[in-house]
Amino acid sequence: MGSSTFATGADGSLREVEVYSGPIMHGGHSLLYSIVHDITARKQHERELEAIAEMSAAIRNAVTRTEMLPAILHQVLALFGADGASFESVDSVTGMVMTELGVGVWAPCTGVPIPPGAGLTAEVLAKGKPYLHNEVAAEPCVLLPALLGGVRAIAGVPLFADNKITGILWLGSRNALTTHDLHILTAIADIAANAIRRASLYERTQVQAEEMAQIMHSVPEGILLLDAAYCIQIANPRAEQYLRSLAPVATGGVLTQLGDKSLSELLAVRPLGQPQAVQSANRTLRLQVKPWRRGQIQVAGWSSCATSRMNWRRRSNCSTKNDWPQSANLPPELRTTSTTSCPSFLSTPN
Repeated sequence: MGSSTFATGADGSLREVEVYSGPIMHGGHSLLYSIVHDITARKQHERELEAIAEMSAAIRNAVTRTEMLPAILHQVLALFGADGASFESVDSVTGMVMTELGVGVWAPCTGVPIPPGAGLTAEVLAKGKPYLHNEVAAEPCVLLPALLGGVRAIAGVPLFADNKITGILWLGSRNALTTHDLHILTAIADIAANAIRRASLYERTQVQAEEMAQIMHSVPEGILLLDAAYCIQIANPRAEQYLRSLAPVATGGVLTQLGDKSLSELLAVRPLGQPQAVQSANRTLRLQVKPWRRGQIQVAGWSSCATSRMNWRRRSNCSTKNDWPQSANLPPELRTTSTTSCPSFLSTPN
């Protein structure tokens, strides 16, 4: 059975070794032999995997950026037994840098802006590479020495998204940090960059969904938002009213029929977006079914918009050839480029 310990290499470096010892007979004498294996690289790899696993577990339940950053920084403190950690965010538009959050002895750094070209931050941003210094007090370019909190060693790693630096993860310790520590911190920074980007996209999607819901409910026409499987994702109040007579389907259900026409019939009409009439009991309605492109995202799915023909004909200001209501009173997001004014949508991305 081998045991692990530390030994000094020929170059003076400290190595982690595994030693196997046992008795051996030689020339009638009982001798002790030992076999020494250098396991430094293996142990470093094991610690790196453990750190990655622990970081992944720590942020697994964090959904928003506000939840994500404290989880990342406190986990970094625990993994390295460090004294301070902070995250500096880089504004993608202005390039301004701010300490978004600090923990440990660096908690007072939270909210502190970093002037352009100042401090160690400028060096990391300029080189785009990790930084390590074990005698940081001797660094002349330290921005705010009073906020170091007595740490001796500092390591910083840039976070990337789409090949751009979006932030810097800093670690401070009263004990020396090694290049292997920096390697682990770099691996953690990669995980953090992906997690923070995911959280930011989630928050942005939530805001867009809320804006979309407000827009949908402010439009007088009936609007349905379907996904690629024709499941109704959103129906504004007027659309819910029409659905009661057009199709026995509520929000969340799969739409297959509208009035006297199947959805496949409505989708087969060319050109797409051409107004179509559907019959239901003693009521005639027109609707428009059309794909929707928002920004640079091609969204999969279909949507429909319906308004009572009776109501349209009562409007004396309807002058389009299809007798659709004017779109001047609609928000810009809901106006189409066709000759009709009825807005059309697709689902948001899955």
